[in-house]
Amino acid sequence: MPLHSSLGDRARLCQKEKKMTCSHSPAHLPPGSPVLQETHRIYKQKLEELAALQTLCSSSISKQKKHLKDLKLTLQRCKRHTSQEEAELVQQMAANIKERQDVFFDMEAYLPKKNGLYLNLVLGNVNVTLLSNQAKFAYKDEYEKFKLYLTIILLLGAVACRFVLHYRVTDEVFNFLLVWYYCTLTIRESILISNGSRIKGWWVSHHYVSTFLSGVMLTWPNGPIYQKFRNQFLAFSIFQKGFQSWMWRGLTFLLPFLFCGHFWQLYNAVTLFELSSHEECREWQVWRVGACWGADSWGGLGWQMWGWGVCMCVVCWGGSWGGLGSQVWGCVCVCGVLGGRLLEGLGVEPLPIHGSQGGSPHRALPRPCLSLRPHPFTRVS
Repeated sequence: MPLHSSLGDRARLCQKEKKMTCSHSPAHLPPGSPVLQETHRIYKQKLEELAALQTLCSSSISKQKKHLKDLKLTLQRCKRHTSQEEAELVQQMAANIKERQDVFFDMEAYLPKKNGLYLNLVLGNVNVTLLSNQAKFAYKDEYEKFKLYLTIILLLGAVACRFVLHYRVTDEVFNFLLVWYYCTLTIRESILISNGSRIKGWWVSHHYVSTFLSGVMLTWPNGPIYQKFRNQFLAFSIFQKGFQSWMWRGLTFLLPFLFCGHFWQLYNAVTLFELSSHEECREWQVWRVGACWGADSWGGLGWQMWGWGVCMCVVCWGGSWGGLGSQVWGCVCVCGVLGGRLLEGLGVEPLPIHGSQGGSPHRALPRPCLSLRPHPFTRVS
């Protein structure tokens, strides 16, 4: 009996397998398969047409830009030997050239372009141009969220290393996270710049310096010199990351403390230079880390002093120093320009503003630039 029952079970299983095979035969395919194949064929055809149009537009823009450059040089030579009427005509033509260059800049924001040296080294010759405003906004929004989340994680890590985990291994993990964080930021910012975002040069340079600094800190071996600087470094990390997280919450009244951060960086540099001359110092990392702190500090302070200079010029242009309107206008400009410069110096950006003009459902994303500047993916004269 067991033998017959097992044979019967096998026969039933074979019948089920045959039914399943027949149900997946071409005669039983879903009715929408030919439509899907035709849709995919049209999609590939449109992709080829899009690539051809991109190549045509890019070559045409390159030729037009070359002609404009030659015309601009010709106008500069002719400007020296012109009458007053001709000078006005030359000035008008120069304004038209500037306007055309801005139009070409807007066009190139939606066309593939060659990557810079850094992106070529990291990603290779890969097209990173986003073809729609929705994709650009989505990538910018994801970049801002990445910065916020990693800032909180780094703050918690610095607190843990300072007060709980007194081990060199945990310090190495923290420094490795810093290296990865700043490397990722530089890559994402390069992609944003390729897509038309007007990120300031000092903002990007600060991240390059921070990447190198974190990498050198990662290779710094444990020893008496490292232990003398460890608590000071972790305390500064807590201050910096905590300050950034507060700024993300909109506490802009903390902006004056940014100067404390830059002077703290300068204090770190002085401390490291003193430690490098210590008789027990044998590590090459000490003075290199000090040089990085000094460069970052002086760069940030210089950038903000430049912002103060711009503010003072605006105040002078507003009218007499004693006039109430001039003082109010000057205070507004000082708060706006200096606030943007201070935010840039530390790498902190304003919170997103919901509800853009024209009732668009897309929100105006925060930018590492002045709030008075235009859309990050457009250019104005």
